[in-house]
Amino acid sequence: MKKLKKLTSVFLAVIMTLGVMTVAPFTVSAAGNSMGTATNYTLGNTVYGNITSNNTSDFYKFTITTSGRVKLDVNAGIEWAYYHIYDSNGNTMFDVNRKWNSTTEIMTMSESIDLTSGTYYFNIEKDGNRTGNYHFKISFTSANETFKETGNGTNNNFNNANSISLNTTYYGQISVKDNKDFYKFTITTSGIVKLDVNAGIEWAYYHIYDSNGNTMFDVNRKWNSTT
Repeated sequence: MKKLKKLTSVFLAVIMTLGVMTVAPFTVSAAGNSMGTATNYTLGNTVYGNITSNNTSDFYKFTITTSGRVKLDVNAGIEWAYYHIYDSNGNTMFDVNRKWNSTTEIMTMSESIDLTSGTYYFNIEKDGNRTGNYHFKISFTSANETFKETGNGTNNNFNNANSISLNTTYYGQISVKDNKDFYKFTITTSGIVKLDVNAGIEWAYYHIYDSNGNTMFDVNRKWNSTT
């Protein structure tokens, strides 16, 4: 712990929550082939589709009203295929090219992607001449952010720092496109600041700056690999 002189400080902190939410499944027989024609998807439901010589790309549109963790589960009888998640501006949030298990001829995938609130598109795209059936489910768990963020984040610098009060717990998230969160606090007398952080992030930087940008505290911490 350090004694800090009277100043206005900005604290850069990051917190993320984990989990899964499920809903009863449903199926569809066809999907749009572009972002503009994407089929609306309800989070937590299971959807069945197929990639054929004529149907080379399927798009599904979903919205998350708060920032949080998207969990993508896919099962596909396709030797090779591309799997993407785009934001509403067409920026890539997730992008993989996966091969099936040559013995079972099934590809299984479970991935977690941290996203800010907004509308997104899940896309399955043909690779070469490989075709086949697939099904997927997208689950979502909110980060329960104290300050709602969208796009690339809203509190990414000193000028946009969220004002916080001492002795209060705050929740936030570091996501695919939002890599900094700034919080601003003021102490009216010199004294000791005690910082308590709990983060589901493998590695992250934690800083405290004064109002002139001078570093008061600076660490790079790793999570407990068991918990």
